This record gives sequence, C-alpha cells and structure tokens, in this order.
Amino acid sequence: MEFQDITFSKEEGVAIITLNRPPVNAMRYQTYVELEKAAAFITADGEFRAVIITGGGERAFCGGADVRAFYELRGSVFNVREYNANAGSALRKIRELEVPVIGAAPYLGRLGSQVAGGAPSSQRRRTRIKFQAFSRGG
Repeated sequence: MEFQDITFSKEEGVAIITLNRPPVNAMRYQTYVELEKAAAFITADGEFRAVIITGGGERAFCGGADVRAFYELRGSVFNVREYNANAGSALRKIRELEVPVIGAAPYLGRLGSQVAGGAPSSQRRRTRIKFQAFSRGG
C-alpha cells in the first residue's frame, strides 16, 4: 500500500501507523481516506494483534484539523459535509477495530491525560484507544 499522509508498517503482528504531515501532522481529507484504508487492510488481513498510531516529525503527535484544508473547501456546504463524513467514518473504523489501538504520543508531556479532551465524555469512557506519553531518546 502506498500512502501520502501516513506511513504504514507491520512489525511482529503489530500495525504501526505514523501520521506524516510535518510540521505538526495536521489532518486533512486525504489523511482520513488513508486512515480508513489502513483500518480496512488491518481488518481484512486478520493477522494483526494490535495497532500503534504515532506522529512523525519533531513537533507534534497530531495538530488537529488542517485549517488550510478547510480553506480549500471553498466554503461549499457539500464539501464541508463530505469532509466531516469522511473524518467520522475513518475514525469510526479505527475505533471499531477488533484489536487494541494504542496512541503513542511522544510530545504530550503533562497533557497526556487530556488527549481525548475534544471528544464528548460519553465517547471517552467507551473508547478502546489508549494514549501513552513517552520521551524519545530518554
């Protein structure tokens, strides 16, 4: 599989998905398309035991939505709705994977407990995605 916004690899039965949009790995339409494709591959393969999602680069795990990508939608209600539906579908596919999903976020520091802050509290309680802050190189 070839991707533009993420990298995908399999190491000892673990899928490693790296958000790869420097400098802050901001999410755009293409990123969500690729995450959904990765989730479909993981499901179809049937041999994965876990998934790790991390951020590439040196600045951020994920900077959220790419504001420039919203500008490119040109304010079209249809485009905004399609973008939101695509994002929701991709994230739902990740959340519904039958294997544990681990968010490895090396840049969280003291904010590690607030990673799910953007999700409604009802979703945070039932999610199986767990985040762990770590330090690269020490």
